[in-house]
Amino acid sequence: SEDLKLFHLLLGDLFPGLELPNSHDELLLTAVEKYLEKEGLQKHDFLLDKILQLHASQQTRHCNILVGQTMCGKSTAWKALSVAKSEISNKGNIDVKVINATSVTLSELYGAYDLQTFEWSDGILSTIFKQCAESEKADEKW
Repeated sequence: SEDLKLFHLLLGDLFPGLELPNSHDELLLTAVEKYLEKEGLQKHDFLLDKILQLHASQQTRHCNILVGQTMCGKSTAWKALSVAKSEISNKGNIDVKVINATSVTLSELYGAYDLQTFEWSDGILSTIFKQCAESEKADEKW
């Protein structure tokens, strides 16, 4: 619906003039449906579309943020995608880092420079990015 239109508009902004096919990875979709069934969740088209949109977004961006109201399916979407990708991939597990950015200050989130001591304090994001960059595991990092 509206989210799908916005998603296609964003992709259109990134790739002007590109025809966006509505392709789905059937292997991934089957793995997602299997996860949802195992968890006792219904396979609504809306949720499946959101999961596939997250997957498409991950293929074109270095970082993704899921936003929405409480109980709208954000956690279900990334968990289903994570499990499904782990099952169909031979690259290992997926290392997921979840942050509630509204629960910390901007300095805690990004880091801050102390003008009195001239020292930098890493924030949550910079610490996680460093850990991911230094990790030698073949696991995908989210």
